[in-house]
Amino acid sequence: MLNEVWRIALLGGIHAQRRRVSTDKFRTRKAAVLLAYLAMHAGRSHSRETLATLLWPDAEPALGLKSLGVALSSLRKLLEPAGAEPGSGRQGHVR
Repeated sequence: MLNEVWRIALLGGIHAQRRRVSTDKFRTRKAAVLLAYLAMHAGRSHSRETLATLLWPDAEPALGLKSLGVALSSLRKLLEPAGAEPGSGRQGHVR
């Protein structure tokens, strides 16, 4: 299915469901917050710099970007459909 619908619940913890697959174990809390933020702002493009600053405001810019990359990678592994090429959606902006 190319356009699968996700259901993301933000109350009582962050849960994401697609079909019968439930993902309630995120690599880190920041990864869960990142998913929630992107879900709340769906359809918008976000620069990596903006997301890194939002989630790691006290980090040096390079460290914030590295942390964002790790969080995005963990979300991709958790949420990409089976058979998708890893990182196939990687671009300068997160959508």
